[in-house]
Amino acid sequence: MSSNALPQFIQPYVNALNQHSRSIVAVLVIVVLYAAYCKIQRAKRRRQQNRRNAGAANVPVISRSQQLTPQQKYLELRPGPRPKVLLSSEVIFESVEGDDEMICREKSSKVLQILCRQCDVFLVIKEEEGKDNYGDDRIQKKMLNSLSKEGLIDAGFKSHRIIVCSTAMGKAHIARHLAPDLYMDVEAEPLTAVRQHIRDTVMIGDGDSKSVTNLPRVKNLESFFKSATSDGEGSRTESKSSVKVSTGGSTMASADLRRRKTAAQ
Repeated sequence: MSSNALPQFIQPYVNALNQHSRSIVAVLVIVVLYAAYCKIQRAKRRRQQNRRNAGAANVPVISRSQQLTPQQKYLELRPGPRPKVLLSSEVIFESVEGDDEMICREKSSKVLQILCRQCDVFLVIKEEEGKDNYGDDRIQKKMLNSLSKEGLIDAGFKSHRIIVCSTAMGKAHIARHLAPDLYMDVEAEPLTAVRQHIRDTVMIGDGDSKSVTNLPRVKNLESFFKSATSDGEGSRTESKSSVKVSTGGSTMASADLRRRKTAAQ
């Protein structure tokens, strides 16, 4: 029997029942779709977790006694994310004013090329406001010209990683925001301000304050990456010399004993 053949007083109830059924069907469709979406998301999360677990299994475990040298951390290709390095412009450039380009320090070029290939390198330059040559675009262009001549752009340095500020604490704010693995500067103030938040903070040169003695210091960029090798060679040389001294002492003691025996006879 069709709904048109039903008595007139029943017709409104039938129409309301049809609308209610359609609403129920729509709700059921939404529930099914949402359940399918949740299932897909769970499967995606499981795959991501499995990939992370597989990657962690391939990463060698470094014990506390097996500390990585600067070369191993920043100059050699290792599994995992690329290290992030922040360098003050004074670390790699000589202070030359009035020229269209800056001169890269002679001993830093080769190390910087390797550093740009293996790490995400950022440069921060402090330029006081009010100078005639002040301006982010002009400073960045000057630095890019020098970096390009040294082959650092081809090695992987990105032009947008040049940051300009006007104070020493401005460099500290930049370092805290970037959170690099290595931060090198010639000023003690920004290094001291962020050293608790950064794995390696290194001062280049003699420093700007003799009172700051708790900051690691090296002569230049190249010496930082050679320090571990130099220390190792020095310790080996020292151990060899100590062996020679001890051997010589025992020889002298034996000769003295022989002289005493001869005198007694």
